[in-house]
Amino acid sequence: MTRYGRRLHRSRTQKIWTGVCGGIAEHSSLSPGLIRALAIVLFFISGTTILWVYFALIFILPVDTEDQADDPFIEQVRYSHQGRMQGLEELEGQYKNISQRLIRIEDIVSSKTFALEKEIDQLSSS
Repeated sequence: MTRYGRRLHRSRTQKIWTGVCGGIAEHSSLSPGLIRALAIVLFFISGTTILWVYFALIFILPVDTEDQADDPFIEQVRYSHQGRMQGLEELEGQYKNISQRLIRIEDIVSSKTFALEKEIDQLSSS
């Protein structure tokens, strides 16, 4: 089911504590962070009234039981996680390649034959 027309609920995926703000965000197609910031602002404006409303919503709103597999947000997070993992694996491969090349360069530069060849080159150019 799409987000439009969904009943107000507590979110199972977009929750920090009980999912009330996440459920409101899913219902209204807004950012959960925006809803949480609005709740904090309302707390400072109204005092404890918003806390009583929040606690009431914990008991009134049902927990979302809809299967989240088709949720585009969940799919986006899943795919972005896979993309990050692939990126990290590529970076790790590049790091290993650079590290191996640096080890070979250090072996060549620190070898006795390199120093000898360098001295011969200096003597021949003089």
